[in-house]
Amino acid sequence: MHNSEEFSNTIHLAKYVHEYLQEQKRFDGRITSKILSRLFEILYFTSMKTEEGEQIKVNVVFIDPKTKNNSATAAFSSHSWELMLFKESRKLDIKNLLKLSRAADPWSSSIGVYLDNDDNLIIHGLIDQAVHTQSYINHETDAKPEQAGIFQASIIGIGSLSIVYRFDLIATLKQNILATSFLDVLNSGPIATLIKENTAARRNKLLENISEYLKIPTEPWLDVFDKVWKNTLSRLLIQIRSYNQGGAFLITKEIKGIKCKYELDYSRLAEAVTRVSFFTAQVDLYESKALKFSSKALPPRLASDIALARQDLASANEELRGAIRFVASSSCVDGLILFNSEMEMVGFGGVIEKLKVPEKIFFAGDTAGNNLNHGDPKDLGTRHQSMITFCGAVQDSVGFVVSKDGDVRAIMALGEGVVVWENIRTQKYIRTQRKSTGKKYITIKKKMRDDIG
Repeated sequence: MHNSEEFSNTIHLAKYVHEYLQEQKRFDGRITSKILSRLFEILYFTSMKTEEGEQIKVNVVFIDPKTKNNSATAAFSSHSWELMLFKESRKLDIKNLLKLSRAADPWSSSIGVYLDNDDNLIIHGLIDQAVHTQSYINHETDAKPEQAGIFQASIIGIGSLSIVYRFDLIATLKQNILATSFLDVLNSGPIATLIKENTAARRNKLLENISEYLKIPTEPWLDVFDKVWKNTLSRLLIQIRSYNQGGAFLITKEIKGIKCKYELDYSRLAEAVTRVSFFTAQVDLYESKALKFSSKALPPRLASDIALARQDLASANEELRGAIRFVASSSCVDGLILFNSEMEMVGFGGVIEKLKVPEKIFFAGDTAGNNLNHGDPKDLGTRHQSMITFCGAVQDSVGFVVSKDGDVRAIMALGEGVVVWENIRTQKYIRTQRKSTGKKYITIKKKMRDDIG
């Protein structure tokens, strides 16, 4: 696996995280690599358990119980967190964490963990308002909340942990594979370029409408439109992953090689993206006009325009949310979701006709697909092999595959070879790429890179 260390364990994870935390100015000196290893080991083995037949997902925040609630703000706001201490702390172990996880859904609260006087790990309380953090990292809002504690460790699946420091995803450990680099392929590189090409017609129409109806320069809204599309595709992948059964979608100009059990024409997702972008521009226009009045009362007409524009934007965002859910839910049917080159859904339950699987593929070490590692398609499952086969046969196609274990991969042909991007960034974190801790595949030298263009 690219940018990862195979056969890692909680000790490797602890050493990496400890090294990272030591670089931070507010690092707690009591946190040793040994303590982190104990914490991650408890989380890791808890992830193997179930509670009342359900898989465990929980966020643990390493926070001193003496910490003032949301100390970064002087007063509580709707987004501020609060630490509620238990009257009696409990030992952090698998049994206690398992029981408490039922009361700490990641979208509602986090479990506060720290050290007692003897440096034993303890559970001392719960932190509320986790919904704002989840909404932010899952692209549901742009309002960035304050983060509680020193760092957050989460159980995200069976044998899968993620470690976050102030919206910086430090590392993930998934089934003994440590990943420390995450590729933002929807923001830059050939995949991002293809998405921009496919959405060009709608982008141009949006700019025409902004120019005609709002009478403002259109240049700033190019990035806004592209950002909304990036977030939409990220949210689609996140939603598919939430079903815990895997799925895939393919964007292609050639749909003849795919048989869809359920054919339909669904353009609402693309239309909603355009509407969200337009109403964002409209709200910005009216709010910019309001700034000129400073402390003075707004003219009634302008106040009405702002209220209506915000209402339109909220409605468009709800429409987009519904469209994302509609598309993602079709991944629960066996087969892929199919999009045409206009980014319109044209079917689901898609099966790729039998084609010859390439003998070799390449794993990308960066978003551009330049730092390549050699791989074998047989190392991946049949869903991946089918997508690799199609993307290799049909240029300017891109496929996204979500594994049952939650891993997300992107697939696209570059030159004469098929490239796979692993550890795809879907959630909103501040950094995505850093040094690698090892590689699963053999590095290709320049000559072999030249062979695929």
